[in-house]
Amino acid sequence: MKQPGRMWVIVALAVLLALPTAAQAEMFVEGLLGGTTAADMGSPSFHQKDLTPPPPAPPPPDTLPDGIDSLLKFQTNGATSPAVIGGIRLGVYFVPTGTLGCNYPDWMKYFGFYTDFTYHKLNVTRTPCAVTDFTDAGNFNGYFPGSFSSTGYVATWAFMFSGRYGFLPDSEVPFGRLQPFIGVGPAILFTGMKPQAVAFNGNTVGGYAQPGGDFAVVPALAVDAGIRYMVFPHISLDLSFRYRYAQPNFKFNFTDIHGGTSNLNFSPTYNLFSGLFGVAYHF
Repeated sequence: MKQPGRMWVIVALAVLLALPTAAQAEMFVEGLLGGTTAADMGSPSFHQKDLTPPPPAPPPPDTLPDGIDSLLKFQTNGATSPAVIGGIRLGVYFVPTGTLGCNYPDWMKYFGFYTDFTYHKLNVTRTPCAVTDFTDAGNFNGYFPGSFSSTGYVATWAFMFSGRYGFLPDSEVPFGRLQPFIGVGPAILFTGMKPQAVAFNGNTVGGYAQPGGDFAVVPALAVDAGIRYMVFPHISLDLSFRYRYAQPNFKFNFTDIHGGTSNLNFSPTYNLFSGLFGVAYHF
């Protein structure tokens, strides 16, 4: 049996959202979706511990020496694959109306605060690269071809202080329907990485690292610039650009192809660029 009472309640709520209001509510919850990419993240170093007996004579300078502990420096551009980013945001502007409305001074309507949580993958595409080889004593052994890649992710919890300005005011949205905004603040960045590094000695593999994953939690800086449009007093859409900066450190300990305990260190610099589209409900 149909329940017309419920239908009328839904219709009434929809009408209330669309009706003009005397003042715009300024606390909001928002869903975010967009794309992200990253600049060059730097190069890893691979310390290879070799347990095989050293050769009786020095090896030729153009070969990866057997039996000598090596420090391999991968000179790679660390190119990342574009990824989809998604998240959720909760924010407030300091006006006397809405859920957290107080008797703020009028000038505070231009300022607010929001916090959001976003997630995306961060994969370094497999890239041929040059490998510089040194012994533990610091002696140069030569250059070798190699490749580096990794899979990973980034989750960011940001705390943003925001400023805005209103254009196109009307009776429904006195502050202005079109609202450019900026935001800046600290963030906590949760990130994981699972790398693979290969150095070739002629046609054979001279060094190989696939050590599993590592996880880091580091402070970050986030900066936003965007524009919001109030479709209704309680519904808005926005487009924004976000930049994030962080410097995590990963260290992987593992047994390499020669049976020795080795490690791979990677201290990338994250310069992350994201474009975000948001749909917000103001209450």
